[in-house]
Amino acid sequence: MLESEGFEVQSVDLAPMSLLEPGRLVRDEGFAGALRFVWNLLRDSEARQRVLEMRSVFRSQRKQLGAVAITGIKR
Repeated sequence: MLESEGFEVQSVDLAPMSLLEPGRLVRDEGFAGALRFVWNLLRDSEARQRVLEMRSVFRSQRKQLGAVAITGIKR
């Protein structure tokens, strides 16, 4: 699909789904951003419940879920 729109695919990378895992959260958001995320969850019980449910699904379905990163450049 990217190639049909004039992009050249440079790489396709696969990784396990680790979204919402503490270490990944710190790598993605930085220490201050991760603290802000946790602070917001502590203050908002509905958001906390949703995030915990998502994390539970990610963990229980880890063999079926993954992350894909496709890097392309416009020709």
